[in-house]
Amino acid sequence: MVTAASHVDAALILIDASRFSGELLPQTKRHLYITWLLGISEVVFAVNKMDRCGYAHEVFENIKEKCLALPGFVNNRTAVPDSGTASNITCHDCLQNSFTSHSGQAGQLPAFRSAHFVPVSALQGENVCSSSGLMPWYDG
Repeated sequence: MVTAASHVDAALILIDASRFSGELLPQTKRHLYITWLLGISEVVFAVNKMDRCGYAHEVFENIKEKCLALPGFVNNRTAVPDSGTASNITCHDCLQNSFTSHSGQAGQLPAFRSAHFVPVSALQGENVCSSSGLMPWYDG
């Protein structure tokens, strides 16, 4: 999987809107960290299960805000673990997802170039193949 993923241009990260309680799940942060580690700079977030939160625009915007606040998106700087350099990344750093913004040094990966967010309800097929009338606030 890692070999194949290292050759892609973009990553799709699935977020469960029904489990969002003000903070992103550690799994979401971990997947984003792995995405950065592999040098994938384009990210699409599919915010799924919007039907379970009543297709609420507020929930979608809160998730989007939390994602964009993660270090890989801040000030177009490089994200690395708190330990300081990419050379001493440990499994603990990855699992705890304790990476922070850090000025670029030789050999470090660039920050994410872009992120796109799509609210979906895969069970109902909303915004999967065509636009949904249940989320008129989304114009993507």
